Formats: sequence, C-alpha cells, structure tokens
Amino acid sequence: MSNRTLKLPHGVNVNVAQPYAEGHVLTALEADKLNHVLADNIRTSLVAKIKKAIEAGDADAAALSKEFQAYADAYSFTVRTPKAAADPVAKEANKIAKEQVLAAIRKKGGNPSDYSADQLAEYIAKVLHHKPEIREEAERRVNSTRQIAGDLLADLF
Repeated sequence: MSNRTLKLPHGVNVNVAQPYAEGHVLTALEADKLNHVLADNIRTSLVAKIKKAIEAGDADAAALSKEFQAYADAYSFTVRTPKAAADPVAKEANKIAKEQVLAAIRKKGGNPSDYSADQLAEYIAKVLHHKPEIREEAERRVNSTRQIAGDLLADLF
C-alpha cells in the first residue's frame, strides 16, 4: 500500500494511505462514494451546457436528455495532468497553449464552452508537445517578469 503526502498550510504534512489499487474489491460504502464522484463529475460537465441551451432558447428537455445520456454512458474517469503551479515556466506555457487552442476553436466557428475540460487539456498537451517554441516563449516571459520585479525591488530598497 502506498502513501500520498498532503502538504497543508504552515508546513504541516500528513501521510494518507492509498489503499485502492486496480482490482481492489470495494465495500458497499466505497462503491457508493465512487459512484457519487462519478455522478458529480458528469453533472458538473453538463450543467454549463444546459445553461447555454436555455440562453440560446434551445432547451428541449427530451433532446438534451438523449444527448446527455449518451455522454453519461460514455463517460470514464481520466488522468488529469498535474497543475503546473510549482513551475512558473510550465504554467505560462500552458496559458499560451490554452490561448492558442481557444483561438483555433473560435476560428473554426466553434465555441470553447462546448468542449469539456478534459478535451481542452488534451488539446493543450498536444499543442505543447508539437510546438516547443511555446515553452521558449514562456521562459522568455517569466524571465522578463522576474527581471522587471528585480529592478523594481532594487529601486525600492
């Protein structure tokens, strides 16, 4: 059994056992909680689409139910890419790639809100993989920001 370290505020760390692995037989309570997470994930993905349909005057409950049922039937948990908050260059590169993905969707007449967060994350990862110059631009931006901040601090102190 592995552990995951939770890094809490004020330097507090807690090791949490990770008892679940592929093939683990669930108790009734574990299955209930996992099914609840599944339903919440699906609900979160669909609520924004319902709001947009209502705003567009296209809120046909029967049609939406059919479309969303297909989504729910096909839904599966996905591996999320870790957030790049710890690495400012990676965070900036993700920001640039996301801007490019959203612009490409709009250019083709699409609406970015029609895409799930997982779909957008997949497209962003592909853009980052195929366009290494994005990371170079991100590094340039981060270094520029650090330089400006360093100059400002030197002037203040």
